[in-house]
Amino acid sequence: MKLERTSTTTYTDVISLATAKAHLRVDGTDEDTLITSLISTAGEVVEEYTGQYLSSCSFIYYADHFHEVMRVHAGPGVRITEVEYIKDDGTTATWSSTNWYYDQKSFPMRVQFEHLPTDADDRVNAVRIKGDAGFTAVPSALKSAMLLIIGHLYEHRKDVLVGVQSAPLVHGAKYLMDKFKPS
Repeated sequence: MKLERTSTTTYTDVISLATAKAHLRVDGTDEDTLITSLISTAGEVVEEYTGQYLSSCSFIYYADHFHEVMRVHAGPGVRITEVEYIKDDGTTATWSSTNWYYDQKSFPMRVQFEHLPTDADDRVNAVRIKGDAGFTAVPSALKSAMLLIIGHLYEHRKDVLVGVQSAPLVHGAKYLMDKFKPS
């Protein structure tokens, strides 16, 4: 099973360049490109760790076959728009929305099928659940986690620092993100 974003996200909508620079106490524009890159990296890390999209986007969830209940780890505000599948004859069909419904209140979000198609192929990624997801307002804890990650990456630009005691990557960021991970 795979979740693929089908629309682009600009993480500077979550943490602006000005906010990141203020957090880093950076004046001037010499490092704007680097800091913008760190904002994107931090956004990707937070999304990967929590399994939730930070801002509105479209997605496709791929599965090899149907189950009566399928869990989609796309984050908050999930709205399923279409369920497609590959039929035994190799063509693509849309499974009618009268045959399924979804539960937006649970995380991960669940799609329950009243009836399963009998002509679904067994191939890899034969089932495609399409939808939209993302926070309308990103929680401050996730923004703070992004800022901690940005700060860590900005200050530690090398894999190894000689003469400095090493520590795992940003414990505080993990702590802030943990409550957003699926259980």
